[in-house]
Amino acid sequence: MDNPPHVIHGEITYEKLLVKLNTVSGGFSNAFATKMRRAVSWVGGTEMCKIDNNDAKFIFFWIAFNAMYSDKEQIGKLPAEKRLHRKFFRKIHAADKRRRIYNAIRETYKKNFSDMIENQYLYDGFWKYINGDRKEEVWKQDFENSKLLFYRNRENKNIVKTLQNIFDRLYVLRNQLIHGGSTWKSKVNSTQVRDCSKVLKILMPTMVDIMMDAPEKDWGESYYPSLDEHDNIVNWKLEVLSENNRG
Repeated sequence: MDNPPHVIHGEITYEKLLVKLNTVSGGFSNAFATKMRRAVSWVGGTEMCKIDNNDAKFIFFWIAFNAMYSDKEQIGKLPAEKRLHRKFFRKIHAADKRRRIYNAIRETYKKNFSDMIENQYLYDGFWKYINGDRKEEVWKQDFENSKLLFYRNRENKNIVKTLQNIFDRLYVLRNQLIHGGSTWKSKVNSTQVRDCSKVLKILMPTMVDIMMDAPEKDWGESYYPSLDEHDNIVNWKLEVLSENNRG
């Protein structure tokens, strides 16, 4: 298969995404350009953040994810978030003609994903047990089943379900950090924060790149559109990282 124009080679960094965005965004609708602009900016935030801290990086990457999958049509409709995740995974998989997500999960970064899946502190059932809502033998068996499900989905190349398995784990840490269930730069949960940040660093830039290759798809619109006419033009440019900005 011939490579489409503006292919990013090697690691997908903020600078490369920025160059691509400024090159191809002339053909984007304002709504899609806003999505991409916001997602790229938060990916860039992880590199510009002067505090070398995985807590901050995880949160920034999660905001980038929110910018990509959010859809104003689903705001306020529960359980909106998990449903939107599944819908987004189906779209991103269908748009991933070069199998970038598949290669990352199953080949290039296989160990990164396995390390995260094997961590019991990223399994929701464990916290249900800690809070008295699940018996010990039940959560342990469910945890083993969830790991087997992930490996089976990955080996069967079911990328949509594999992404759901991954983001079920990521969502546990998201809740822990966003809802104040963790201390800033804590050593207690540093392993899972580090592993999850690595996974998001792999997936978020890749997903942004895939979306920019498929602007014709319906990616939804943000509930919070840009109200600044100047900010809404498709050739809006982000500040390129300088050496002084690197964290």
